[in-house]
Amino acid sequence: MGIVLLARKGGELRDSAYAYNILSRIQPGRTDDIFRAMKIDDLANKFYDNKGSMDGWKQQDMDRFMATIVDIGATFAVPQDATKEEWQQAKSASTDMYDFLSGVYGDDIQEKLSEYYAIRDNDYQAGRLYMEAHPEVSDYLKDKNDIIVKNPILYKYYGSLQTIESYYNSQLRAQLEEKHGKDIFQISAEYSSIPKTDAGARKQWTKDHPKEAKRLYALWDDFYAQDTQRNANEAIVRMYDRLPQAPEPLLREAPGTAAQQAIVDAVSGQQVSSAELVNQMPDSLQELIANYWSGDDLPDVAIKELEYIGGRYNLSANDILLILQTQPVQ
Repeated sequence: MGIVLLARKGGELRDSAYAYNILSRIQPGRTDDIFRAMKIDDLANKFYDNKGSMDGWKQQDMDRFMATIVDIGATFAVPQDATKEEWQQAKSASTDMYDFLSGVYGDDIQEKLSEYYAIRDNDYQAGRLYMEAHPEVSDYLKDKNDIIVKNPILYKYYGSLQTIESYYNSQLRAQLEEKHGKDIFQISAEYSSIPKTDAGARKQWTKDHPKEAKRLYALWDDFYAQDTQRNANEAIVRMYDRLPQAPEPLLREAPGTAAQQAIVDAVSGQQVSSAELVNQMPDSLQELIANYWSGDDLPDVAIKELEYIGGRYNLSANDILLILQTQPVQ
């Protein structure tokens, strides 16, 4: 039910319903302890006193309260034996899954998914018609589910990852609609219905709809901006910090062969150390990354440099940001 709520368009009603859904799962007598531990006891009391209404709240307070509610929901979704190591493995498996699916369905599949969810939020029947017109969306979701089910680590942790992913994706769609207009995803759907192979038709559409095309370009500039990942990144790091370290694997002796070393590497689950990544970065890039986690935007030149470094390890710029934050150099 929580994931269903999170998939809906963002807004006060959705946030209030999800908050009630999460808070109802806390054992009686434990809510005050959790609120104090998460440092939202003042806002939680205000939420209850107002019977779930956040009308009139400062945006900063609303963001802090809902970020904590999402954290609690993600925590409920992780298994009891969760560890930092497995969480990191699950996050890496999730990244690999999305990279694979983008390779199968094209880089614009995320645009189509956003169109589908945004249209469905406003009109469920229209959403069904959109999916019928774009069967690749249905195929993508089916393949995604199959990958999750067949990967033990990803299956074990995906409920928690999906809690974070669903909330911040729906929040992003709501923000984009507010900024670019309620009809912006309908316009996007109209353009994406023209096959990519028909470049002439797409060019003609742009010529015939100059105002809509300008709005569309602005939409996707915002959608793919690096900073759109910030809130989700911070939630992933907060979850990582709460989990215990994984127990060290018991080895009788140091590995002596390449095969033995491969087994040790698989058990340890380490892709690349943060120290190795940092050693390839100039001080200026390290400073920009530190500023990113303090709230600054990450410049394009920094993103390109991270992508260049990540290319050696099959990591995205975002993967490197998360590795450096969750595995700081000692």
